[in-house]
Amino acid sequence: MTDTTTATLNVANRPGTYLYALKGKQGDRQMYLLLVTNNVLLRNFAAEAEVADPERVQRSLDKRHAGDIVAYIVENPADYILGAMTYAIDNIDDEAFVPAAPGSNIGTLILPMDARLRCLDGQHRRHAIADAVHDDDEIGYDYSAVVLYVEDDYTKRRQMFSDMNATPKVVSKALNITFDSRDPYAQAAQQLRRSTRCSRESSRPRRRASTPPTRTSSPCPGSTTGSSATTSAWSCPGGAHPSGAASTS
Repeated sequence: MTDTTTATLNVANRPGTYLYALKGKQGDRQMYLLLVTNNVLLRNFAAEAEVADPERVQRSLDKRHAGDIVAYIVENPADYILGAMTYAIDNIDDEAFVPAAPGSNIGTLILPMDARLRCLDGQHRRHAIADAVHDDDEIGYDYSAVVLYVEDDYTKRRQMFSDMNATPKVVSKALNITFDSRDPYAQAAQQLRRSTRCSRESSRPRRRASTPPTRTSSPCPGSTTGSSATTSAWSCPGGAHPSGAASTS
């Protein structure tokens, strides 16, 4: 299988790693969206930049969490899904991005050979991909998304990490179980919920439809039979009105 991530556009001949990219900005910070095969990810976004860097801004690697992701990928090779990984790079000059057409934000990004990449988010996914590719080399030809920010200030990178981890809201366990169609325990819980709801609805007593009182024309109480003096009264015992007042002649 051929790895087609490396760009073949007509770009300047300069040393570096050539990657297709979408260029943009968030606030005043330059950013790039990269879509690379996992093989390219493992070659150019090294684990050392994430874990062994003495200035690392990531939290320590949780091997159990990374192992869970490996198992998820390997057990579901046809439909696994992983979110984009976020990195910061020290600096990229204007000539490092070559647009596909004049003024286009789609083109080729040339990563310098001496560029320092640091992982801001996705450390466990990156390690899990490496282990999954070791178990199944076909996974190396799948694609992963990388968001690359240009930021050389250590303090600002720390703030970026803090900002990204301050806003996400964890999905409730109940909602996750409701949407899970793979886990047998989740499916059992869904079936139990459906059967309980059906049982509750079938055992609920039915309400009798109440018949509203009908309005009829009847002789006034105390009037003589055959008298023309009639009143429109409610057919209630004693000719009482709904308001509680008895009708009078």
